Amino acid sequence: MKPETELPADVIDALQKNRKIMAIKLLRAHLNIDLKEAKDMIDAYLARRPELAARHPQKVETGLGRLIVVGILLVALYAIYRYFS
Repeated sequence: MKPETELPADVIDALQKNRKIMAIKLLRAHLNIDLKEAKDMIDAYLARRPELAARHPQKVETGLGRLIVVGILLVALYAIYRYFS
């Protein structure tokens, strides 16, 4: 893997603008590498640069929001059923 100083300037600029996907696309175009290798290089760069990595939080999907929406819909359907019965 290449050291962080060898990343092209436009790739680093895209990362600073919080555009990780664009950075991966640019890196692939510059180095003619596959998607996994480019993503791994970007992730390694972000791991070495905590100030940039903090801007790319990993979204954790718990499903709580969906559960709340389904619950509200069920209550609404039950209320409609009771109203018309």
